Amino acid sequence: MDIYSLMNFVPAIRRKRENWERIQELIIRLEEQQSMLAEDAEMFRAIFCVSPLPMLVVGVEDAIIKQVNESFAELTGYGIGEVVGKTIYALDLYETSADRAIVVSKILDKGFIKQTPISFRMKDGSIRKCFLSSKVYSRKGKKLMISVVDIAENLHRRISDDD
Repeated sequence: MDIYSLMNFVPAIRRKRENWERIQELIIRLEEQQSMLAEDAEMFRAIFCVSPLPMLVVGVEDAIIKQVNESFAELTGYGIGEVVGKTIYALDLYETSADRAIVVSKILDKGFIKQTPISFRMKDGSIRKCFLSSKVYSRKGKKLMISVVDIAENLHRRISDDD
């Protein structure tokens, strides 16, 4: 092969090198984004865990409780291990099945609810009036609902304190 034939390969080699450099830049950006996502996930876990408001994550279709925080356990009287993996129905958390149907209907219609009055049944059988705020999100193709429960007495107390 002569020198002129070899020179025809130079542009192809340059393109390959440029493509390789672009791929390396993309990998660096992806690694940075993964790091940021991991930090955001850690921040969410921290907020979820330390929130003084009861919080839970439930599957929309299967009604299985995926996660609850300590405040939820304190409110309901259940241990975290007693509720995670169980359905809302098995625990009979809603005072009536109509309450759950209203919540799910509103959430599926709008994707969220805010301060919706609801009655929850505690482990000891007592009923607590609460306000439920929830938002649907997707994770690995599954619809999940994250909910914050505000005890009605707390909300009324905060409103009174502002007066």
